[in-house]
Amino acid sequence: MPGAPRRVAVPSPMMPPQRSSHRTIARGAAILCACVAVSCSSGDDVVSVPTDATETTASPTTPDVATLEPVSTTSQVERIADGPLVEVCPATIVVQTDELPDVAVAPLIVLAGPDPVVTPTAVSGPLTRPDGTVEDVFIDVRSGGPAVGFSSAIDVMADDPSITLAIDDGAAIVDDGDPAAWRVVASLTARSRNAIVIDPATYPDVTTVGDLAATDIEVRHFTAAPVIDYLVDAGALDASQLVGGFDGEPAAFVAADGAVAQQGDLLRDPVLFASLPQWAAPVQALAADDAGWADRDDLVITPASDADALADCLGRLIPIIQSAIVAYAAEPSATNATVAAARLAANPLSRLDVALLDQMTAAALENGVLSNGDDSTVGDIEADRLSAFWSDSLGLAPEIAASIVIDRFSDPDIGLP
Repeated sequence: MPGAPRRVAVPSPMMPPQRSSHRTIARGAAILCACVAVSCSSGDDVVSVPTDATETTASPTTPDVATLEPVSTTSQVERIADGPLVEVCPATIVVQTDELPDVAVAPLIVLAGPDPVVTPTAVSGPLTRPDGTVEDVFIDVRSGGPAVGFSSAIDVMADDPSITLAIDDGAAIVDDGDPAAWRVVASLTARSRNAIVIDPATYPDVTTVGDLAATDIEVRHFTAAPVIDYLVDAGALDASQLVGGFDGEPAAFVAADGAVAQQGDLLRDPVLFASLPQWAAPVQALAADDAGWADRDDLVITPASDADALADCLGRLIPIIQSAIVAYAAEPSATNATVAAARLAANPLSRLDVALLDQMTAAALENGVLSNGDDSTVGDIEADRLSAFWSDSLGLAPEIAASIVIDRFSDPDIGLP
């Protein structure tokens, strides 16, 4: 869930992950070895996919390299033309997510193909473009949240050199002991999902998150959630309303008959509450970004130490991810079936089935969580806006905030209709 605590059983946010020189060397060696390996391990209990599944790979013709017009304040690199990923990427592209699979990361699961391997901890398969082209590399989308002891995705990636990319929010980077150690290269979603959930029947006059401060509504929230601190500083919440220690479950809300509010998810909670027999009524999710919370929840992140080595790979991979977002938005149900299966494998009590996930996808399109960013480009980071928010509102040094975001890999011509 956006805004949930990010460091359970890991070092304090004030303590940087141990990034010693031997780890940097290990990560670099892993990338170089993976680029020439035939295959590699994708984690515990992941079933290998037969190698003959990759026989319909893209043409092995060596592409021309073209120089991209500068679109970033970061240093210039050559952007490699499209072509087979095996030429420039690791043999297995490992993506560590920050939660169990959901609508936000579903486009990555699109890339695992029509018959992926689903385990309690990952969804994997030969990387398959939305047009059906099967690449000669694999993708392993690893679950976060309970699958990794609720550690942040970037903390997990810092400790595992086999991980290529992480999906995490900007606040996790800002709270990290060494935020300059990360680079953001794309965003799966265009709007934060952080919200405060209320019962509209109990509080009909509360229509935006900014209305909450003028009430005495008790707001239950995850301890040390950055979005809650921001909403207090912005005047949308009053500190006297807050009750920490929230566990993410709807039980207290239901038991109070909607008299309390709780931190939640703009997509999930309206769908989930309406489906609960104990509640079976609408709830309203008040978007945190209506009060100025401009962070992103689903950023695509790589270690700064890997950014140069992965540049050619990212130049081909990020446009494929953009195309997967477009394909998922157009036809989500088959992918949502895989998402539901992955959630059920991780948690037999999972409530999100295909029908509910389809409703969440529709909501994401309606409220702009799945939408284009600047210049009608899907997956766009809106670098200046994001860096300014980290600096102005979350206290990150401006020069560090600006250095983290690399926006040159997205194809400006790929967008949602």
